[in-house]
This record gives sequence, structure tokens and C-alpha cells, in this order.
Amino acid sequence: MSLNLPEPLPMPAPRSVQAFLQGDTHAKPRVLLAWALFDWSVIGVAWTAMSVLDSAIVAAIGIVVVASRLHALGAILHDACHKHRRSNSRMWWLVEIVAGWPIASTIEAMRYHHLRHHASSGTLMDPYHGTVHARTAWRRYVLTLRGVVLPFWWTLRAVMAPIALLIPSLRTPYGRAFLQDQSGRDLRNNAAVIACARADIPQLVGQAVVLGAAIAAGLPVLTYYVAPLVLAGILNAHRVITEHSWQLNDGRSRRQTWETTVDHDLGVIGNAVFYPHNIGLHRIHHMYPTVSFTHLRELAQAVRSSAGN
Repeated sequence: MSLNLPEPLPMPAPRSVQAFLQGDTHAKPRVLLAWALFDWSVIGVAWTAMSVLDSAIVAAIGIVVVASRLHALGAILHDACHKHRRSNSRMWWLVEIVAGWPIASTIEAMRYHHLRHHASSGTLMDPYHGTVHARTAWRRYVLTLRGVVLPFWWTLRAVMAPIALLIPSLRTPYGRAFLQDQSGRDLRNNAAVIACARADIPQLVGQAVVLGAAIAAGLPVLTYYVAPLVLAGILNAHRVITEHSWQLNDGRSRRQTWETTVDHDLGVIGNAVFYPHNIGLHRIHHMYPTVSFTHLRELAQAVRSSAGN
């Protein structure tokens, strides 16, 4: 069996990037919103080309382009979940609407499983611990193809959310099945689970209204949205597998995290499809999770420079 091992690079010392981190490197809702609107503009161009140029090749390319930008919206939502936000912040809510709802997710849902992943990366408590079983090719294929059902599973989560709010006994299975909770605890009164369920309701309504209107208007929803969304789910699953080494951690130290996470840089086009918005710099991200993707490449360069010195 093989391991997906990272590049041998010394773990960054806190002092080596101290000057960089003293700046304002956190995610800002206006910046994330601007990037989300950029991704939507690319989607708009792709949809226009697919509509005007009646070609199977253009349609196939368009599906890949739209999928890459839906994947990119997930990277933006990922950035947002690392930033503390007030529940009444309109700007953060707008980020969630344009970056989260189209991929059937919310900031609260991503925060729940993703921050627990950071706290327990590579351990049995890691919500993404299935990636440690990806040592053989067939397992990687199976884990990647799970991405096909992700958008539908997340939509089902939103459908189950109001039921879980009404019936407290269902909050534990809701948290375990849809939020990937690994704690084994009773989640009936868990404030974070309740917050996730509450956030799911407007997401479900918004998604239903937009999709219903598109279907009523006779738009090609399957080709323009569902197919790219499924492909984006596959891209997401593939990325999670490749950005971690396939071995179990026996602790929660920063050093073990550094040694079991992997960076990827496939160039402009490769990154746009597989690792959008600098999310391929995953090793650096795990060390400094609150640094926004807009600053990650500069931070990675600072880390490499300190290692060279």
C-alpha cells in the first residue's frame, strides 16, 4: 500500500512568519463576496456560450467550467467558516447566499464538520477520517465517486433540518449523518447542531425557489446546474483525499498535522479546476487556518523562504 506523503519541508517556526501574521490576514466578507461574484460571472459566461453555441463539445467544456466555479464557491464558504461572524451580519449572510446555497450548504454546516477536522486531523475523531483508508487505487476511486451523492445528501440534510428541530431525538442522527459528528455524544441539546438546522431552512427555501423558477421557465437545469454540481461534488471528494496523507495520526499535534497534509500546485488551469482559490496550499492552511486564501500564497512563500534560510 502507498502513502500520499507531503513534500519534505521543515515545519515553520512561529517566528519565521510572525511579521506576516501581524497584518490583517483574516477573511473579509466583502472580499469573499467579490470573489464569489467573479466566480458567478465565469458561470454566466459559460452558460451563455453553452446557449449560443449549440455544440456537444462546448456543452462538455461548459459543464467542467461551471463545476470548477461551484467547487470554487465551496472554497469561499470554507474560508468563511474559519472566520467568526455575528449572526446578524448581513455581509456574511450574503456570502452564504451566493457561495453556500448554490452548493446546498451553509457556513454553520461547514463550520461544524470542518473545524472539528482541524482539531482532530487524521485521527479517528476527524470527520474526514475516511481519507486514511485511501491507500489503494480502488478505495480512492470509491471515495472520490462518493462525491456524486454529496449535493443530494446535503440537500437532504436541509430537508431533515426542520424535522430535527421539531423532534429533538432526531438531532443526534441528523448531526452524525449530515454533519459528520464523531463524538458519540447525545446532540439533542447541542447548540451548534441546532444552529446548523436553523441555517438549513432558509437555504432549502432559497434553493427550492430558484430551482423551481428555473424549471418553470423551461431552463436546462440538468445540463446547466445539476450535472456541474455533481461534478463539483466529485472534485471536492477528490481534493479531500489528495490533500491528506493516507495514514492514521495517533495524536493532535501541529507537527503530525504538518507531516500528514499535502500541498498541490497544478498551475493556473489545474488549480482553477482541482484546487481553486489557493485551497491547494492545504498544508499551510492547516498551520494557519484563519489566514484567508487571498493571503495563503504569500504566506507559503514566506514559509519556504524561512525553510531555505
